Amino acid sequence: MKKKNINKYWIPGWMLLLAFACKQPADIKGHEHHAHTAMRSVVADTGISHLIRPVNEEVLSKVQVLTPAKTTKAITVKVQGVVGYDTRENTSLSARVGGRIEKLYVKYNYQPVQKGQLVLTIYSPDLVAAQRELILLVRTNGEDQLVQSARQRLRLLGITEAQIETIARSGNPVYSIPVYANASGYILEQSAPANSAIATREGQYVTAGQTLFTIYTNQALVADFSFSPAQAASIAKGKELSYYPSSNPNLSYTGKIGLVRPVLGSGQNFTQARVYQVPRNLKPGQQLTAEMTIVTGSHYWLPQEAVLDMGNHQMVLFKKEGPVFTPVYIQTGIKADEQIEVLDEIGNWQVAANAYYLVDSEGFIPQTQKQTP
Repeated sequence: MKKKNINKYWIPGWMLLLAFACKQPADIKGHEHHAHTAMRSVVADTGISHLIRPVNEEVLSKVQVLTPAKTTKAITVKVQGVVGYDTRENTSLSARVGGRIEKLYVKYNYQPVQKGQLVLTIYSPDLVAAQRELILLVRTNGEDQLVQSARQRLRLLGITEAQIETIARSGNPVYSIPVYANASGYILEQSAPANSAIATREGQYVTAGQTLFTIYTNQALVADFSFSPAQAASIAKGKELSYYPSSNPNLSYTGKIGLVRPVLGSGQNFTQARVYQVPRNLKPGQQLTAEMTIVTGSHYWLPQEAVLDMGNHQMVLFKKEGPVFTPVYIQTGIKADEQIEVLDEIGNWQVAANAYYLVDSEGFIPQTQKQTP
């Protein structure tokens, strides 16, 4: 009887134990499956995707943002200029004979000269030969026609009538011919900066008809002003502007643009506007400041601190989503009143109010070309 009672409890116990043993692997597999599912959900979460992006492509910040507004502005731009000579009023000083420069009396560009002033002397073998021909004809009582031809040849070589008479009477040739300034003004070698030493030297050989110098008459002055490419679209021939000496803003003048031309050189790109008939009380080389009112088209405007100027291009920090900002190239126009004109369509953008605040090194520059959000 006792044995039957033991079997009564023993058999159900073993059955429960076996059932628990069979159920445990399934439970373990279920836990492993749950763990793998949890891991996959962490990898698929995009909430931290911006944190693993390169630092030169995106930045996280809670900096203040602004939305650009489109408007038309009438702004006053200031440009720099300089007084110069009117290059239309000039004359060339040429050598009438070929030979060697024996003596040079001018030393630097823009040196003032007066009409009739001795500029240089030239030793010319051709000149000496022509004088000896005249002396021989006079001494041998040559025909008048030959004598007159010899005199005319000397006149064409630049010998004055008084010098010809002296040569014929004394029988002594002149070995160097003087070259005089044919106008009053400022002497200049072409394409030479002001006050630089002239390239022409004593002992240098010249040919007949060669232009030695250009003399700019000091009867007319001009003012040349330099406009940036963004400002150039707003200037035109005949448009008025006011200007004044940079050292004396109270002395103001008004003039009309008479010439507009692009200038490329020394790595710079700008447009030059020239004003003619500048007052005579201004001096060549004097620095000027011009002011001109420009009416812009309907474009967006941003504060200067919101635009990163990288030299060859400009960019803003566009708010992508949440606290994420990404740099985007933009096309800019005129700069005025501490604001920059933006030519792109950015009406629905939000950009960092101070882009420089988010730049802590020169490495924060997009590696790709022009991109849009």
